[in-house]
Amino acid sequence: PASRLPRSRLPPRPREAPGEDTMGCDGGVIAVKRKFMRQSNQGESKEEESEDARRRADRQRSSTCAISSLPLAAPVVACELGLLYNKEALLRALLDKSLDAAFSHIRSLRDVREVVGLPPAAPRAAAAAAGDAEVAYACPVTTEPFNGTTPFVLVWTTGRLLSDKAVRLLGEEALQADYGPFAHGDLVRMLPGSDGDIAAQRAAMKERRRARASAKKRKRAAGAGAAAAREGEGKAAAEAEQPAAGAPVAVSPA
Repeated sequence: PASRLPRSRLPPRPREAPGEDTMGCDGGVIAVKRKFMRQSNQGESKEEESEDARRRADRQRSSTCAISSLPLAAPVVACELGLLYNKEALLRALLDKSLDAAFSHIRSLRDVREVVGLPPAAPRAAAAAAGDAEVAYACPVTTEPFNGTTPFVLVWTTGRLLSDKAVRLLGEEALQADYGPFAHGDLVRMLPGSDGDIAAQRAAMKERRRARASAKKRKRAAGAGAAAAREGEGKAAAEAEQPAAGAPVAVSPA
């Protein structure tokens, strides 16, 4: 057997060619081939490129009009799906009836809310320091830039943009004085990304519109009731002023 031969007569161990697989002590293969290393690096590179592309797309959505793809310019409006539009471009599309089916939830300017203007100088400076010099908005509470990657909500009743972090840390009650009044259902999540997020936005929009329609109906009913009550009071007062049947009518002397 080879194990009993003198060391000088043992068969020479074959040398691996450069780049070949080698066996570990446990029998596993240690991948050292250059092609494996290249594939691994290529996979990481593709993931980084995909993430960079997603960030660029998010940033673009936060700074351009959803229907014209032009840079946002005041006045800017937002819809209940959390998308941003140049008001002039949206109005023109509504008048021309050229809105794409994806924007069919916008029937008139009543279905959008104007976003309150640029934030104070401090948030803009903070955004610029963070490398977001081109962002149009920043949270007035946390100074986080509205760049598509940081979660934001729009207060539908007032048109104010707030970061999720501001709402989470301070609570809705503490924000009422400066950015309200609003209820939890009035917070519209901005720039939804996945199909699930968009579906949730649509469901919230329908619920919000149902609530507004119900409130308007109750208000009309209350108004009609009040008008009827006033009319009844007027008739009763008029009847009280009329003389009873058969009663003498006082005639003033000539």
